[in-house]
Amino acid sequence: MRIGRNILPSLRPLFLAGLFFLGTGQVYAQTQTLQESPISLTVNNQPLSFEHQPMIKNNSTLVPLRAIFEALGAQVDWDSSTQTVTAKKDNTTIQITIGKEVAYKNKQEMPLLAPGMIVDGVTMVPTRFVAESLGANVNWDPTARSISVNLPKSQNENYITHTEIQGDSVKKPEELYAFAAKYNPQFPKELADLYITIGQEYHIRGDIAFMQMCKETNFFRFGGDVLPGQNNMAGIGATGGGQKGNQFSSLKDGVSAHIQHLYAYATKAPIPKSEPLLDPRFQYVKRGIASTWEQLGGKWAVSNHYGEEIVSLYHKMDNSVKMS
Repeated sequence: MRIGRNILPSLRPLFLAGLFFLGTGQVYAQTQTLQESPISLTVNNQPLSFEHQPMIKNNSTLVPLRAIFEALGAQVDWDSSTQTVTAKKDNTTIQITIGKEVAYKNKQEMPLLAPGMIVDGVTMVPTRFVAESLGANVNWDPTARSISVNLPKSQNENYITHTEIQGDSVKKPEELYAFAAKYNPQFPKELADLYITIGQEYHIRGDIAFMQMCKETNFFRFGGDVLPGQNNMAGIGATGGGQKGNQFSSLKDGVSAHIQHLYAYATKAPIPKSEPLLDPRFQYVKRGIASTWEQLGGKWAVSNHYGEEIVSLYHKMDNSVKMS
């Protein structure tokens, strides 16, 4: 017992030191968790989703370029030979070259805290420079790790409110398939071709309709009321509560019915004479009630943000592919 009492005082400093390092480790772990929590970004109070998470470099937050530019109403071009992004909106032209610590606004040189860069194949640009150059206000909440970007009221109408349902597809079938296959390796490749081809026949944006299908079918993994064998690409007739909705004889017929349903929302014109009516709910749509994807909110689905979510998913595909 005497030996135990003699040893105990000598162990006390080691014990206290252990507690100190343990406590320090816990604080460090908590700090790391805080530092690594994702950064969120909203434009006019609408959240943007990204394939690659925003990142902080030299006190500047970098985000995937196409989503932020297009959310702010700018058109984007990419010069692969110089790795330069050019964005235009109204009378403003912005140029950012990957790796350069200066950018240009209407040919005037502007310093950057962090240069544009390519990360995992995604082109990232500094949020504040982009947003403020296009006339928006930027606020950073370090506690919530969130960025809010707001356009003046006079420019609000340019933000994700005019994505027309009718129009020519921008994306190619192989781009659509590559994006979907990231989420589902068993995704049927022919669907990408069908959406572009059938969309052209009705002058419907087949590439964005493809994104709606991905949203409705969980990238053809389903899991809800609608089953894969129904070939129902857009939940037509599925109203919830176990209601499985309509069934179609093939993938092609399912895509045609989807495009026709969009056509009913977008225009009052009759369907092409050469096309059979395959959408069983075509007649129940108030014709021409939604000419843009955003206007589908609260009509095609209950959520008022339904259409915006489709457009956001389309932009997410843009961010996932290195521009070339």
